[in-house]
Parts: sequence; structure tokens; C-alpha cells
Amino acid sequence: MKQLYRVFPALAPDYAGVSSLLFEEEALTVFVDPHGCNGQSLYYMEPRYDAFWQMPRSFSCGIWEKDAVFGVDDLVRRKVRGLLEYVDGAYIVLVGTPVPTALGLDFSSLARQIQRDTGIPTFGLATNGLSTYDRGQSLLLHALMDRIEQEPGVFPPLQCDVHLLGATTLDGWDSTAIRDYTALLQDCGARSVACWGRPDLVHAMAGAPWSRLNIAVSSAGYDMAKRLQQTYGTPFLTGYPVGTAMETRFRAQVRAALAGEPIPEPTFAPPESSSPLRRVLLLGDRWNNETLGRCLMNDYHVPEVQMGDCFPCEIPQYSSAPGYFPVREEDELSAHCQEQGPYDCIVGDPLFRPLLGQYTRRYVPNPHPAISGRLYWQEMDRLFGPWGDRFVSRILAAAE
Repeated sequence: MKQLYRVFPALAPDYAGVSSLLFEEEALTVFVDPHGCNGQSLYYMEPRYDAFWQMPRSFSCGIWEKDAVFGVDDLVRRKVRGLLEYVDGAYIVLVGTPVPTALGLDFSSLARQIQRDTGIPTFGLATNGLSTYDRGQSLLLHALMDRIEQEPGVFPPLQCDVHLLGATTLDGWDSTAIRDYTALLQDCGARSVACWGRPDLVHAMAGAPWSRLNIAVSSAGYDMAKRLQQTYGTPFLTGYPVGTAMETRFRAQVRAALAGEPIPEPTFAPPESSSPLRRVLLLGDRWNNETLGRCLMNDYHVPEVQMGDCFPCEIPQYSSAPGYFPVREEDELSAHCQEQGPYDCIVGDPLFRPLLGQYTRRYVPNPHPAISGRLYWQEMDRLFGPWGDRFVSRILAAAE
């Protein structure tokens, strides 16, 4: 049966991507839902929700069946006005879910009405729960950037040398990884670093014209990096270094970009010996797959690395890359592994193991928050820089 998930969990939907980006913002995130969507985004998908000292300003309208008859617009406006009696916010984001989608709610019109009512910048996002988290993040970032460009000064700019685009929790970024990345960039000459995915998002976005280098580390980040390059001519890099060899090459690229020089193409040392592994399968999102895959192929000389993208996109260089294939259905992935397997090693979320363990000699767990939520957040491995070599050693152990 198509689209039947017996083993896979429900992947993080588009509204969860919006919630993740706004978690630490001074924004009021208002879910137009019966409460289940807001609850799923926070209780299941959001690892930071365990830190009760850091509660988001995220609320549910609590739509009932009768509201579908009498109208949702007035209910949302009334609840937002009541909310502002107790909580303030620099801006308001209305988040769509399946219910208002089925009712045909006009989010743009409703956002304009609420902005007139409150005098607070308001954004209406027509997320519907049918797309994955990365689409929701892109929708939010483009909406914010549209307003910033149309109304200069609406948010004070945060001027930084380098902008990390898309380093969100759902993409596997915690505060430690962001600190490591920031330290590397500062060591390469960046005086300041802004992270799109942590506090001061809108202020960092308002400071985009002053950026000397953008680095995209997610699908939504890549969308924005392309837009900022077209608008301001800002150069950008993608991904992050896994392992010491990749870090050395990456540092050279960052230094060149900050110096205003052409970004050099990476060069690779010839293999001293052949890899003990022949075939590896990586499962997750395209950005983490591609970064780890480059490390395995270029630095550890694994001949064949296949990359299953659980959040398929239409980015040409990834959708046409050797070994890339989209994962749209559970049965589709199982059939692919049955046809292509067995593999020396499969690297993927622990929840995939019951389905795929039979197709490999070794399964290396690599939790992905957009797949398993916060279930395995405390068990996530660090891949950034030298830590990546340690993780790769677990993959290479499949040959022993």
C-alpha cells in the first residue's frame, strides 16, 4: 500500500520547521490548529523543549469543530489580542496547519488584519503539514526577507562578517556545534558571526547586506544563500568540514573568501591504500549526507557512497549527483536496498534499523531530529572537524 509507514515515523512537517526557527526568537508563534500540531512541534520534535528555563512564545488557537462553521478569522484575531495582554513580541507569525488549509483560510489577509489591530509586524505562513520541515523554514525566511527589503528599518540590523544560514536544531545543530563552527570562522579571520537558527534571527537577516561570506548548512539556508548572492553579490560556501583533512581545505576556502580572493577548488591527496569498505549507504537529509559522503569518498577513498534523501528537493547538483536517490516511501527504500544491497555499512537514524538492518553487515546509528525528534538527541555524535574522524572510524569498523 502506497504511503503506508509501518516502521518509519512521521517526518518533521513544514510547520515544525517554522517552530524550530522561531523557538528562541522574541516572536509570538501562533498555530492556527486544534493544538495537536503545536504539541507535536514542541513535545516530540523540539529537543530544546526539555530546557524549561528556555520556553518559546508558541501558542495554539485551539480551533474546535464549531469554529469551522462560524469562521476562524475572528477567533484568531480575538485570541491574538487577548494573548498580547499577557505576552509581548517583536513580531507575530501565524502558522498554518491542515485544518485551516482545508477551510481555505487566507493567511496573508488575516496577517494584515492582525497587524492593523495590534500595530505589530505580522506574517501569515500557509504551511499545511503536507510538506517537510525544510519547506516551512524556506517559507518563513523568504517572508521575513521580503518584509526587510520592502520596509528597511523595520528590524535593526546585526552587522556580521559571516552568516551561517540554516543551522537549526532540526538539521542537527546544537549550541556546541555552532560554537565550534564560530570558533573556526573567527580563527580564519571573521570578526563576528551571525547564525540564522538561533536568537536575533530577524536582526541577522536585516544585516545580510554587510555580510562578507554566507555559509549554507541546510536546504533553507541554501535557498537564502542563492537569493543573497543574486541581491547583494555575497559569495557563499556550503556544508561544514568533517574530519581534519576536510577542515584544512575548508579553512583555506574561508580565508580566501574573507580576503576577497577567488575561492580555491579543494585538492585531495592521492590514496595511500585502498579503502577496506566498498559500498556505504547514508540516510538522512541531503546536506549532512553530502558532507559526510565527501569525507568518505575524498579522504577515506570509499569507492561507492549512496545517499538516500529523506527530504527530497529539486536542487540540480544534488538530485543528479552519483549515488543520490530520493526516499519518498518506506516500501520504496526497502525495495532499493533489496535491489542494491547488501552494503558494507548503512548510516542512518536508529528508527530505520529494524527495516534496513538485514541489508548490511553493520548499521551505524546517526540520529536525525527531523526523523526521530528528540528521542535520540542525547545520543547524537559530533561530526564537525576532528570529531568527524572518530565517527568515520565507526563506519570503517564494518570491514573488520
